[in-house]
Amino acid sequence: MEKLRYILNFNKLLILLFMFIGGNAFGQVTLSLRYLSSDNKYHVYLTPTTALASVTNPRLTDGSSQITLMASTGNLTIGTVTSVSPAGSWDLSTTTRNNGDAASGAPTGKDFFVITPAGDFNSIVYTSGTEVELFNFDVTGTCTGSLDILPAGSQTAGAGTLNIGSYYSVRGYSGGIGTNHFSSTYNMSAACPVSATTAPDLVTTIGQPATPLTVGQPSNVPVTITNVGTAPATGPITTTFTLPTGTTAPASFLSNGSSCTTSGQTVTCSTPGPISNTAPTNTSVINVPVTPLPSSAGTSPQFNATTSAPNEPVANTGNNGANPMTPSTPIAGVPDLITSIGQPTTPLTVGLPSNIPVTVTNVGSAPATGPITTTFTLPTGTTAPASFLSNGSSCTTSGQTVTCSTPGPISNLSPNNTAVINIPVTPLASTVGTNPPFNATTSAPNEPTNNTTNNPATPMTPLAAVVAGNTVVSVKVLLQGAYQSAGLMRDQLRSKNLIPTTEPYTALGYVHKSGGGGETVTSSILAVSDPNNAIVDWVVVELRDATTPSTVIASKSALIQKDGDVVSATDGISAVTFTGVSVNNYYVSVKHRNHLGVMTKTAQNFASTVGLIDFTLPSTQTNGTNPQKVLSDGRLALWAGNTTGDNQVIYSGGSNDVSPIYNFIFNDLANTAKTTTFVKTAYSRNDVNLSGTVVYQGPSNEVDMIMVNILTHPANLVSKSPSYIILEQIP
Repeated sequence: MEKLRYILNFNKLLILLFMFIGGNAFGQVTLSLRYLSSDNKYHVYLTPTTALASVTNPRLTDGSSQITLMASTGNLTIGTVTSVSPAGSWDLSTTTRNNGDAASGAPTGKDFFVITPAGDFNSIVYTSGTEVELFNFDVTGTCTGSLDILPAGSQTAGAGTLNIGSYYSVRGYSGGIGTNHFSSTYNMSAACPVSATTAPDLVTTIGQPATPLTVGQPSNVPVTITNVGTAPATGPITTTFTLPTGTTAPASFLSNGSSCTTSGQTVTCSTPGPISNTAPTNTSVINVPVTPLPSSAGTSPQFNATTSAPNEPVANTGNNGANPMTPSTPIAGVPDLITSIGQPTTPLTVGLPSNIPVTVTNVGSAPATGPITTTFTLPTGTTAPASFLSNGSSCTTSGQTVTCSTPGPISNLSPNNTAVINIPVTPLASTVGTNPPFNATTSAPNEPTNNTTNNPATPMTPLAAVVAGNTVVSVKVLLQGAYQSAGLMRDQLRSKNLIPTTEPYTALGYVHKSGGGGETVTSSILAVSDPNNAIVDWVVVELRDATTPSTVIASKSALIQKDGDVVSATDGISAVTFTGVSVNNYYVSVKHRNHLGVMTKTAQNFASTVGLIDFTLPSTQTNGTNPQKVLSDGRLALWAGNTTGDNQVIYSGGSNDVSPIYNFIFNDLANTAKTTTFVKTAYSRNDVNLSGTVVYQGPSNEVDMIMVNILTHPANLVSKSPSYIILEQIP
């Protein structure tokens, strides 16, 4: 390493001598060396004096730069060099003692320390008049007089073999690589600091508890040991912490490397040490977990602590004891829970859930520990989900009783002294026009018996009577073209960003009824990639007259998820709501733009609770004969292949569904070669398998699915006629 440094310095010397003999000098950079007592370090700064408007690259400095520091010959040694600009670049490369060549102008009787960058760098912005710190360093040994920056760039040592001159080269200035742009210094000399007697000096402080002291709840009380002396404190360092009466701590515990034991009201902690006298390693924090007893509720006890180290002189121990710490808030006592029931978030409407908020508030003087149990009574004619979660509480419903468990604790301090449980209540048709009352009560394991009289809520009666409202349809269906396995469909249309944000059916000629049509979906809903709930495509849900099922009463465009759930485009989650459509009996049908639709066999009574209409199950009664495709796993799916948008799937013959696929591919402007294997990415009826691409011939083509559906249809198993027609079973 020394040989390498010798070669590098010799090469720098040749460059410097070349500059000194025939180069031009420019005075664009000044340097400063200053000692800061705040960190006991020397700092080297750079200030450009010339604007750099004409410089090609004013941020690039070449690695030939070096800065040489000198001190009176002795045992002074530069310790750690910390690079600032740029970080990680500057380092001490050469130290030569009492070796200056007087003929070159290098002072005799001086030790020289050459600090250089690792190489070229471009992370300093050189702005005229703006000071930039390059690096800083600490020293060991004896400093006599001052440290200085060697002011010239041509000085040598070791009989001319070492370049110790200071120079700073900015690539882009006139003169080229190796040109010295260091002209002078300001505050060049830094006087040596006055040496102090080295000895540790420990100070102990006690902070406020991490959380307010509460009966039965541990809270960390921080004890900080700081070495404000001039030498490290050797270990083991002993800290004694006095617990006030009515408080306890664990028999033994560890904290940040310190090991502690408790005997009576005294906690004794041993810190291995050493503790440095230099920030940020000159402190050690011990967190004492203090738990108040019930007898201390309402009091403000005082805590004390003191610390000692084996090598701390007696003269420095006067500040070892901490100032007593009194908590800013008295110790909290016991919990006291009250329950209140708020009005429904939306007016109670038949068939629609509305959240009824139940608020549990702790008005006591201590947290209420969990699990906290809240019991909510449903009036006759209202229901709630069998199980649900709300704000961290888990709830189950049995009959007309909803039981919720809140993990706790519930603090006794605002704003964390409340827990709100939203109960999704759905009225039945029998409650129309009534104002059913609701009741609730709450209890916590650590609430005293004498505090439970105010636990039940005042019964809540809704301000508005239950209204009939809208018709909500919860339906599930599978699209054969997109089906994969295990009840899930692919969502390639969504992942390829092909699903339009406005429903496509109006543009395809479908005429909506009762306000349907024009539904939109946000891009954030389409961005959801949930394995079950990602959106697959748009569908149409219809309500048909109970007497004349060929008459559509209302229709709505909705979204279908990977697991087949049909959801509202408004939020991508909720069931489909037909606003303003009175609760009545309706046939329910679902249609898709290139699949044959399906309809219930009977009208559904929405005046009572209608659950999920699951068209994927063989047990769900549907209209007609073979209205859906039976999949290999036994599930049912809509027949795929209706590319013409009529009510039938045809493979061969007039109005067949294959020709549109061929025409779409063959006539595409991008298919200049007019090949039948051309692949087109598009949101199109011709994309039978809903992959986001239309393929007429080749792997994953659309035609094969249509052909297989025709040849394997239950009514065509015998004749296997390619001209067989699959008809949609909706009147």
